[in-house]
Amino acid sequence: MKSKEKIEYRDIQEGDEIPSLRVKMDKEAYLLYSKMVREINPLHFDEEYAKSLGFRTIVVAGVYTYSFITKMFTDWLKDPECIKSLEIRYISPIYIEDEIVNKGVVKRKYIQNGEKIIECDIWVENQDGAKVTEGKAKVITD
Repeated sequence: MKSKEKIEYRDIQEGDEIPSLRVKMDKEAYLLYSKMVREINPLHFDEEYAKSLGFRTIVVAGVYTYSFITKMFTDWLKDPECIKSLEIRYISPIYIEDEIVNKGVVKRKYIQNGEKIIECDIWVENQDGAKVTEGKAKVITD
């Protein structure tokens, strides 16, 4: 059972792992999302088109997978406004039916202009353990 209490700055140490977030790229849920946002790139909803470009199947849009990185932080810190900055780089495609694991580690913590800042390295692995996304984040907490 997850704690609903906010994590406090003093309880976070450099080297701490952020609780990972595992997510299955469910085809039905993703296609509903694509309709909702009116996705126009067929790479993100047309399997035959994606295959014609040399991809294994439908490529999940980066903005969709990005949302799970933010969820990892808000689940951890119990604060929907905790993210100060987030930079990522996509390394390899994430496909429909892939199972991804969002991971991170605290690299540095400091106080600047009264803000308690935590810098983290983050990455996403697919079900084969291959890194498909990497980046850095700054989050704030009490």
